[in-house]
Amino acid sequence: MKTPSLSPTLSHPAAILLAQKIQSIVHRYQANFADLFVQQKPNGSYVTSLDYALQLLITHWARPSSLIAEEDISLLLKPDHAAFKSAVHYLIQLSGTRHSLDELIQAQCNLPKVPQGHYWVLDPVDGTKGLLNQEEFSTAIASLTDTRSQSAIIGSFGYPDPGMTMFISTQDHPEISIITPLSNTPETLDLPPDGPMVICLSRGRFQSKIAPYLQSKRPDIQFLCLHSQCKYVALLLNHACAYIRCPNPDGRREYIWDHLPGIILAQKAGFIVSDFKGHAIETQGDTLLHNRGILVCRPYHHPLLLSLLSSF
Repeated sequence: MKTPSLSPTLSHPAAILLAQKIQSIVHRYQANFADLFVQQKPNGSYVTSLDYALQLLITHWARPSSLIAEEDISLLLKPDHAAFKSAVHYLIQLSGTRHSLDELIQAQCNLPKVPQGHYWVLDPVDGTKGLLNQEEFSTAIASLTDTRSQSAIIGSFGYPDPGMTMFISTQDHPEISIITPLSNTPETLDLPPDGPMVICLSRGRFQSKIAPYLQSKRPDIQFLCLHSQCKYVALLLNHACAYIRCPNPDGRREYIWDHLPGIILAQKAGFIVSDFKGHAIETQGDTLLHNRGILVCRPYHHPLLLSLLSSF
């Protein structure tokens, strides 16, 4: 499969090629998921050799002029990360690329990391706990320019089906395209106009605290809990009518790679995206500007859910 040309903006044909390459390599790596090298970060989250391998390969294929990504690739150059680097090297070899690991690392380290001009946002493995628990995880990409041209790709692994399903929208083809694990032929996703009162939440103790509160106000509300940006996929598939992300109790702002690709796809599919006060989501550097929660829902549910969340 040839490498897509992705400059200056991400076209639909190039996005399809990139999505197919990601889908193919994740399926090739699937047999190695149980043997991934895992390390805990200072913030308590986990990173695996798959995170680094996918970030390096996607960056190599996409060749962005600027990149904001979750993982700090320069850590692989440190002596105390030699074992981690060896595990990443093994996965890079499995990919069949002719470039060495050091070449891929150096190329990514040389990229600017600023959100200006034409830049990319990348989370190679969003939902690492889902990966480690053999649940769902995603690979999420956004391509943006100063002129507000926006494109996004989300690969959802383990949800809604085994394997990785790709969801794609570009500036020149805003309709959501989907590539299932069983077919390399992209199809346009036909979004139903209505859906049940199902709200998507993140798996986890803190985020689930809002469920009893909402059910006390509306007993008919049901909940779907998922890892990663698979929650945005649930909206696209009409498995839920809304996604609610509570503000972090410690005041920490959300990182853009955890939400921006999903937000772009949701908005292109007709969903409203706001914080709990009804304001638009803004970004600053690699984070969302405010810690006011995230509400993504269909337009006719927005006033009701804002009203419920105002007293939470």
